[in-house]
Order: sequence, then C-alpha cells, then structure tokens
Amino acid sequence: MIVVAGDIVVNEGTREQAIAAMIAVAHATQQEAGCIRYNFFAHLSADNPPAHMVAFRVANEGVRKSSNVKFMTASINP
Repeated sequence: MIVVAGDIVVNEGTREQAIAAMIAVAHATQQEAGCIRYNFFAHLSADNPPAHMVAFRVANEGVRKSSNVKFMTASINP
C-alpha cells in the first residue's frame, strides 16, 4: 500500500478555487484502479500523471503558496 500525506498552503483569496480543484482531483482519483480510499492528500509527483492530475497542477499554479508531500509504503506483517 502506498500512502501519500502532505499539506498545501494556498494564497490568500484562493480558498474556493483550491477546494474546487481538490474536489475534482479526488473524484477522478477514486476512479483509478487500485484506489481503496482517497481523502484529499495530493499525488503530485507521479512520473506519468493522468490527465486529472495534470489539470489539478495547472489549476493550482496560481493558488498554491507552498506544499510539502511525503510518500510512504505501508505493509501488513502476517
């Protein structure tokens, strides 16, 4: 299982625009094969991102002030 956690700080006055972009990317990501659950955390560093991630990046270019994303691999030991 891959877990991605992070935070995004948006520019003042862009909250609604950022939320709209987050909702769109969350809905599209939930349709991806293997997606078990998606609470809005970003998956912005994919090498070959799907179209909805590219759209999310573009939508947030003027919104995002800063971001911090961490990728972790989780496993269950029998």
